[in-house]
Amino acid sequence: MKRFIFGILLQSLGLYFLLKKTDFFSVIIAYVFFTTIFLFYIIHLKNKGKMEKYEGDRRILESIIQINDSILKVQNKEQLYQLILQKAVEIIPDAQMGSILILKENGFLEFEGTVGFSFNKNIDIKIKLEDTFLYRKSKGNIQKPCIIDDVELFNEDIIARDLKAKAQDTDFFITQSTVSAPIIINGVLYGMINVDNRKKGAFTEKDLLLMEYFASQIGTVIQRHQLLEKMKYLSQYDSLTNIYNRSYFEQRLTELYNKVEREKGNFSIVLFDLNNLKIINDTYGHDIGDRLITTFACEMKKSLDTSNTLFARYGGDEFIALFLNPKVEEIINILNKVSDKLAKEGMEIISQKIPVTFSYGISTYPSDAKDIKSLITVADTRMYKDKEKKKRRIKFEV
Repeated sequence: MKRFIFGILLQSLGLYFLLKKTDFFSVIIAYVFFTTIFLFYIIHLKNKGKMEKYEGDRRILESIIQINDSILKVQNKEQLYQLILQKAVEIIPDAQMGSILILKENGFLEFEGTVGFSFNKNIDIKIKLEDTFLYRKSKGNIQKPCIIDDVELFNEDIIARDLKAKAQDTDFFITQSTVSAPIIINGVLYGMINVDNRKKGAFTEKDLLLMEYFASQIGTVIQRHQLLEKMKYLSQYDSLTNIYNRSYFEQRLTELYNKVEREKGNFSIVLFDLNNLKIINDTYGHDIGDRLITTFACEMKKSLDTSNTLFARYGGDEFIALFLNPKVEEIINILNKVSDKLAKEGMEIISQKIPVTFSYGISTYPSDAKDIKSLITVADTRMYKDKEKKKRRIKFEV
């Protein structure tokens, strides 16, 4: 337990450095809130005497601690699901394989992780909630795990032909007995975790109790990971446009600059400025101004090759992009196409169409400058020259 609490403190410090430019205080309060619930839940079980069922076998608690320690290290939820499954198969003595299914909005469960099976989870295997072990065993009242001693017999009349066809070249049907447990988050069914054996009647009441306790913690673990993912997203993306924010762009820019410098490559910086945003805000209000910003960001994002570009909101009506190993002529061609499309299609406001226009400036490493600050200064200067040209050429009417 001490190790778990120490792990939480370390994760909190990690979050501080990850989120130092966001509202860390409110985030950490939420984080501590969920962690506290988790700790008190264990204490609650102890006080009620339930932990007596697991005396002599501390593998579950150790596994939960290890999963919590790994939450900041996993790259995505799929990796988390795999880690959870591996631990489940390790701690349930008679488990040989396992799977996690997540309930989707359409009422079907889809495989998001497997251990011990050869079939690929990307095979389009979907199971109706009503056809699952838990639903049928509990007659729709899914609260606790259950044991299926003979999977083949239990599924005899329920497995659809299309599912059999999809899984015929896999080992999907090697399972003969199963312990299936619900994953509950905030009182709502989120998914199911199964551990399986190739023999009929392989699982015992002890396995069921172990699975019940393990599964009761999984919802909290997944919820904590979701919270961390949300905080990570907020630390990297602009909330209005859903593209990179300035802080994260600058971090990535520094990393790429160092790489390009070592490899003696080149890259270009483009600074953008939306024309007439102030007029739009003053005339139609900031909601319409926000629409102008998102319209530009969406169209520009669609036009860029994400494999060799970064695109971010730099602040207010300014945006910034990085192009790796570019030809400036190709960049100009892309930007002119976006400019022509936005100017032509515009944005519908109160039965009238308003063109979306922007100015930009380009600088290239190392021909224009050899450090980041100077590159941005050059691009900024060229952007404002472009803006002045367009002011003289275009008369904007609202």
